[in-house]
Amino acid sequence: MPASTGSNSGNSDIELVATVKAAHLRFRTVPSVEVRFSGIPDHESATSSRRRNLPDPVTADVDYHDVRVDYRLTNRLRAGNPGTPGSAPTAFLDRGDPAT
Repeated sequence: MPASTGSNSGNSDIELVATVKAAHLRFRTVPSVEVRFSGIPDHESATSSRRRNLPDPVTADVDYHDVRVDYRLTNRLRAGNPGTPGSAPTAFLDRGDPAT
């Protein structure tokens, strides 16, 4: 199920792409998932994900098989005042409780 935020459209300075696969996956609890972007000056960031055999949100104590998640995070750096703390954009991903 695709998810996207931000306005970054193909001309990113930083791009993180990851694929996670699992033959069997079960969550003890439903994780709290949040993606936050911050930066000074303004930032241009985007995320997208594609899931196979894994609903959004997941259900606790349900077995998922042959799971794949493709995740992409992009960020476009914008000029700031050199030497100013926090002048580079940052992104945080909070996954909550780990899967078992």
